[in-house]
Amino acid sequence: MVTNTLYHGVYFSELLYHVARMTEDKGRQLILADGKHSAQEEREAIQYLLDLRCDAIIIYPRFLTVDEMDEIVENHSQPIMVLNRRLRRHASHCVWSDQKPRRCG
Repeated sequence: MVTNTLYHGVYFSELLYHVARMTEDKGRQLILADGKHSAQEEREAIQYLLDLRCDAIIIYPRFLTVDEMDEIVENHSQPIMVLNRRLRRHASHCVWSDQKPRRCG
């Protein structure tokens, strides 16, 4: 899993808890790589996990664009899931929520 500086608070700790539990249930290990403070550092963290030949990669990006994320999915054979971004070309590789307020009625 590639993370960023957004991992403060309840949401991220809950997310990590459940991902870790699910990977353990499957006999796997969760490996974290921190994307730190820039798109380049996120790319380096993703490449680190790709170089480890991880079975799958979950990316929670802060700096990489949607187009860059789509390109990463296209260019690698490992399953990649992107959290909190709506990918244009790979909708089945992302989980996101529209958090814009809507008016009722």
